[in-house]
Amino acid sequence: MRIFAADTIAVADELGWDQFHLVGFSMGGMICQMAASLYPQRLLSLALLATTARRSILERIPPISELPSLLGWVLARSEEDKAEADLRMHFDDDYLGREFVSGAKIKDFWKTVYLKERCHPPSPLPPPQPKQIPTNSHLTLEPLACNPTI
Repeated sequence: MRIFAADTIAVADELGWDQFHLVGFSMGGMICQMAASLYPQRLLSLALLATTARRSILERIPPISELPSLLGWVLARSEEDKAEADLRMHFDDDYLGREFVSGAKIKDFWKTVYLKERCHPPSPLPPPQPKQIPTNSHLTLEPLACNPTI
């Protein structure tokens, strides 16, 4: 993380930014936290989205209380069972038991989203097609001028 944080500051230096606002999402949030701890004088603000603090390897081991949900997902025989187990790993029963203002159950909403993504993943993008480069014998290549002061 320290290397990524230093890279972040190096980019800001290259852009000529003495101070700046920093936003990090997911792993980027972990990098931004490291940058903020190592270079606090450089940041005007820090926004973190869907991230966590870096944890030691021992902290990454799930607590015993989460093992039934994890095993439920691993041993699930259907996509419905996997959806159910996955929701229990990410949300507590209190949240899953709530309803939206419309009356729809939160659990049913997330289960539908999960199943839609698992059973009907987005189509991959088509592979890029190679471009034909015209060959014109009358074209010549000139070396580009380089101005290192830019």
